[in-house]
Amino acid sequence: MKTPGVVHAGIGWWFFGCVVLMAGAVWATDLDEDGKVNLSDFFILSGEWLSLSCTEPENCSGCDSEPDGDVDLDDLLVFIQDWLKPPDNQYEYTVKFVSIGAEDGRIWDEDHSDVGVDMNATDSSYEALRLGDYYVDEHVYGYKMVLSFDTSLIPENAEIEWAELELNWYNFWNLNPFDWGGNCNIYITDFFGTSPELELLDWSAAYDVLAGYLHFSWYNPLPCDSFSPEALDIINTQGRTQLRIEFDTISNYNTLRDYMGFYSGDGVEELRPKLCVRFLATPPEFYFSSYAGHDGRVWDTDGGGVGINNNSTASGPEALRLGDFDTFSYRTILSFDTSEIPTDAVIESAHLELTRGVLEGTNPFTWGGQCQIDIDNPFGDVLSLENNDWEDSATETNIAQFTGDPGSEQIMVSSDLSAAGLAAINRSGYTQFRVYFENSGNENGLVDYLGFYSGEDDDSGKNPKLYLVYYVP
Repeated sequence: MKTPGVVHAGIGWWFFGCVVLMAGAVWATDLDEDGKVNLSDFFILSGEWLSLSCTEPENCSGCDSEPDGDVDLDDLLVFIQDWLKPPDNQYEYTVKFVSIGAEDGRIWDEDHSDVGVDMNATDSSYEALRLGDYYVDEHVYGYKMVLSFDTSLIPENAEIEWAELELNWYNFWNLNPFDWGGNCNIYITDFFGTSPELELLDWSAAYDVLAGYLHFSWYNPLPCDSFSPEALDIINTQGRTQLRIEFDTISNYNTLRDYMGFYSGDGVEELRPKLCVRFLATPPEFYFSSYAGHDGRVWDTDGGGVGINNNSTASGPEALRLGDFDTFSYRTILSFDTSEIPTDAVIESAHLELTRGVLEGTNPFTWGGQCQIDIDNPFGDVLSLENNDWEDSATETNIAQFTGDPGSEQIMVSSDLSAAGLAAINRSGYTQFRVYFENSGNENGLVDYLGFYSGEDDDSGKNPKLYLVYYVP
């Protein structure tokens, strides 16, 4: 059995990628033409079994696969070879979605009331999420937790085959709730309550189905049941999928704090909750978000062609800049962790997207010439932004272009990367891009630049993105 590949997907500065397990082909034994060779096709085969008068073009409902005029053991052997293979032009993906820190958290009731009285969606500690109870000042508080995943990356026509939750715990205090709480239930819906944000209503909000159970282990991540077929149907390919985790018995009566602490989507990067989903689909378009610690703007002065300063920490609508500021001319550096792409992956296409913010002065698309993109891994000697990233040599130059200003708060989309650009994408680390106008300044002594959002921005939808379509043959 092949080991599932992994795609990390999330929001903000978390990275994106994928590993494809297997390619599809055209299966002559897909007798009902539903894209799969399965039990429904076997029923058709069994209905034609030992037929002796198969003729073109029907060939006994397609069961005479050779064809030689009959349906016999030779045809069955061909059928078995194609059994349960992926559909035509489809690939099998396993994706890890990271819980959204701004939407996950813990909720608690008071004194066994079974009504949410308070919550915390901002804790980033090792006990940000909790299961069990907490006794203090003669009151007992029972915990539930809610996880939130953006599963819109899954193509709408995908066939979801399997899903599991990965949840990492830090410690438990006094009695382990897995010893007294009964079943640890995982409930699934698109979102609880009235919105994806954590609400007190989420405590008792309706869910669609029970997805499975979480089990105790001394090792991370905790073992979890594979989701039921009914739960797989609930995974939302158009937005959020949320899970509520709770014990049968929310709190006990022993006047102690008996809870287990877990990492949330705001916590340590590698320990954040993840929803693992395996699905069949035609090659979807995945994207990487620019890493905030590396991207930014660099500038020279007086047309010198040598970087004199940079800014890698700015956020907002002019964090990244293209154009000039009096005698300074700007270039933008973007940085993406593309190490998850398999070394043998075939990258079919790639392009960049920036969210346009402000326009100051005269639009550089009217005077800057071609807006070009270079690629390297990395520029200069280190991944972090440096002044000399302005002029450092690139692996390939002008591998794509931005061709026009889309307007305020709109997405500026580059052309597809050239073949040389695709070949330069780094499979073992970061891939960086330098964006700049052919004419670095217009020498009018005024401020004339376009501003864009960087990886620092809290709104992940505005972060720079590298989009890829690829597969492993």
